[in-house]
Amino acid sequence: MDIESQNSSQFFSWDSLPEQLKSILPLRHSYLIKNFNVLSPFQTTKNFEIPQFELDAFVDIDDKEKARKWFLSFESKSKTTMPEFRHYEIKGKKVLFREKRHCIHSKLVKEKQGNRELKRLQSSQLQNTNCAATIHLRLKFCNIELSHPLEVNLRFTHNHVVNSAESLSF
Repeated sequence: MDIESQNSSQFFSWDSLPEQLKSILPLRHSYLIKNFNVLSPFQTTKNFEIPQFELDAFVDIDDKEKARKWFLSFESKSKTTMPEFRHYEIKGKKVLFREKRHCIHSKLVKEKQGNRELKRLQSSQLQNTNCAATIHLRLKFCNIELSHPLEVNLRFTHNHVVNSAESLSF
């Protein structure tokens, strides 16, 4: 599915979403999917298959507080931690809310932390897997009148198990 504008996007209530998306997207919302691209699964060294996909969608959210709540629900449901790596200062009236976030297992976290003393050497390997998963949230003023104004660009391309105690433990 690859569609150019929100007007030609495909509408999904939560119940009608593909199973891969139901497992990570928050309940009680509807979604206009612009692009959903299923990628080859990632195979871990312990032979776990990690689903991979890219999603460009719009969500029925029209203010920044609701957008933040949606993101927190996304983190909880997907069992991921994605700190903000690009802060956008909102200037003017075109963009109401914008955040870029990355997986906590990306190399960006290690770069931000610098060289700190580790209690367990293995924990360094778990934290920095060079994970490329990202999410970009954007709420534009020009989209507020639309039924689904919050734009979500998700690259669910984790290179580690996301719902294991090991990956959630630090």
